[in-house]
Amino acid sequence: MLQELDFPALFGLLTRKGWRRRILPVTLILCLAAGCGRGGSNRNLGKQAVEITRAARQAAATAERELNAVAGGVQEGLHGGGGPGAPLHLDAASQSEVAALPGNTPEEASRIVANRPFRSTRDLLRKRLISEAEYGRISSRSTVK
Repeated sequence: MLQELDFPALFGLLTRKGWRRRILPVTLILCLAAGCGRGGSNRNLGKQAVEITRAARQAAATAERELNAVAGGVQEGLHGGGGPGAPLHLDAASQSEVAALPGNTPEEASRIVANRPFRSTRDLLRKRLISEAEYGRISSRSTVK
């Protein structure tokens, strides 16, 4: 029976769109073909099919989680978010986000937001919005577009 299976066609089923719907039937076909070729008992064949199907489902779920994580990272990168350690974009940040920078007060944040856009973070000093000491605290944690 193993010789009668068209493996390229089965592989083609898995690589086309909607592969998640097809992975379980193809896995079952392969399990049945392998079991029939060795003359295994129906009980052992059933157990093997269940184990292989479970493993295939787990692999598909893991692949889906990883794919979603990658897609989420790409989407976050496209929208300018970089996670908790990423620099804050001063031209796009809200007043509360600017105020959350180390050493910034709500009044300073208000001045920064009111004087946008910036060509560089050094504009904060040129426009006398913050002191040199304050700039030293936030320069590595902020950026402009």
